[in-house]
Amino acid sequence: MIVKQIPYGISNYKTIISEGYAYVDKTMYISLLEQYGHYLLFVRPQRFGKSLFTSMLGYYYDIAEKDNFDLLFSNMDIGRNPTKNKNAYYVLKFDFSSIEMDSYEVMLESFAKKMHNMLFQFCARYNLDITLEMGSPGEQLSHLFTQFTACQQRGLVNSDAKIYVIIDEYDNFFANEFIDFLPGNKHNNPKRLNNTASENRFLRVWYEVLNEGTKTLVDRIFITGVFPIALESGFKISQNLSLDSEFNEMMGFTRAEVEQLIEETISDEVPVDFMDTLTYNYSGYSFSEDGRERVFHTTLVQQALITVPL
Repeated sequence: MIVKQIPYGISNYKTIISEGYAYVDKTMYISLLEQYGHYLLFVRPQRFGKSLFTSMLGYYYDIAEKDNFDLLFSNMDIGRNPTKNKNAYYVLKFDFSSIEMDSYEVMLESFAKKMHNMLFQFCARYNLDITLEMGSPGEQLSHLFTQFTACQQRGLVNSDAKIYVIIDEYDNFFANEFIDFLPGNKHNNPKRLNNTASENRFLRVWYEVLNEGTKTLVDRIFITGVFPIALESGFKISQNLSLDSEFNEMMGFTRAEVEQLIEETISDEVPVDFMDTLTYNYSGYSFSEDGRERVFHTTLVQQALITVPL
């Protein structure tokens, strides 16, 4: 048996597949997500595989990865049952983690800089003839949409081209403000929370621009986060699938998936006592009353497999 490495700390799907790391196939959920709608929200606790899942989605839908489809998905469920939307989009991915939070002004500046970098990466990936401008996050996104449309009109981009927006950790900075606002927290700062969520602030404007984009360029959106905080910042068209029984096992590992991971990485056989220990420590999560199975915490299971050799 060829023993595969555990992809601990790796959230890039292409790296995991191309370098032969162990991977628990979650691609069967792609077709199900397409059936549920175009603008989807899904929340899970930290370290539950959200970033890896969004990475996998990005590679599946990315028009620039068309020639790599067999390499990345031939051994996966979706490779055997692809949808008509595979490799059909310009994927615009946002990661809202690591926003600096020292003050509202610092947060706004940090978000604006990160927005510029993410939009630059998008243009570079698809070799788009677009000159980006600095400004507020909403202004930057609006400018990108305008210039993308101009590229279509000039024949530089297919006139039927659509954008798939993926937002990872959408609530990162807002969630931090929410926690700080809880009674008894020494950092309690109601003013900062109000500033973050205010309808006149940058976040609401940014989501309003995104919402406007769904009328023309943006065909699909997938959003992940940690807390079940409603998107009060100007974007209310998303469908929340977090508690839907169909998606209870979409992130996290089922018992069978943990056993598969053990067999591929450290042992041909799964010792019952070791599995019972994992179950006792890392299982028990259910996010839907009608969920078929409870799921294990992905990162903690990987840590256990690395640090507790059999």
